Amino acid sequence: MPVSTAKVLALRQVVSGMDVVDSFFKGYGEGAPRGQGPDQGRVQMEGNAYLMTDFPKLDYVKKATIEQ
Repeated sequence: MPVSTAKVLALRQVVSGMDVVDSFFKGYGEGAPRGQGPDQGRVQMEGNAYLMTDFPKLDYVKKATIEQ
């Protein structure tokens, strides 16, 4: 699915809670093929099942708010 039609949220600015962002697990590094992180093709095809199995230390954002 092209990014233009995918449900993708790009974080732009953290106005509070940066200490939480800084605590995210960084051990996987960049996504494949540049790093050892998740392969975006497999994320699109297999979803969270792939992430939970192959990247058990990955952090998730459960809630975010958009303010103007």
